[in-house]
Parts: sequence; structure tokens; C-alpha cells
Amino acid sequence: MHGVAAPYMLILQHHFVGGSTRIAAPLFPARNQAPTILVPHVRVGTGTHLADLLAMTAVQLRQIGAVVASAEVDADEIMRGLDAIFRGYPVGLPP
Repeated sequence: MHGVAAPYMLILQHHFVGGSTRIAAPLFPARNQAPTILVPHVRVGTGTHLADLLAMTAVQLRQIGAVVASAEVDADEIMRGLDAIFRGYPVGLPP
């Protein structure tokens, strides 16, 4: 991602959605940091990373490398963070 030195990125946009970009968030090594609703843990191989959801951005497809892991096991935590960003937290309560 432009200006961000992250070893991995979490692709948030479904691959069925066309276009020349994908919405992604940078992944940084957790280094014993606790996750938050906006920075959930994501497993990559045997390591744990933090997904900085507030730093999500559009990434050109040509900048995206090979898939190295699936975040399926972390999907609930990721979706909680995205719900907090886009729908408010707790979800369903008035502002």
C-alpha cells in the first residue's frame, strides 16, 4: 500500500466485485499487542498480526501479490470491526 510499510495486507473486498482495485487493510506483526475492535488479530501462518482496519484503502490489483493465508477463522472479529466503522457500535443503537 502506498506509504505503508506492512509485511502483509488483508483484502477486505470480495473477489466477485469487479474493478482494478481491492479494499485492503495493512497487517502488522502483533508483538504481544492486544487486539481491539478496530485492530483485530489475524493469523498468518504461525504468526499473529494486527489488521489496522482504520487504515484500509483501495489497492491496485497489480500491487497485490500471492495469497499467503486465509482470514476465515478471524472473520467474526474482522466483521465486528467493520461493523463498528460503518454501522456504529454497538450495532443497532442510535448515535
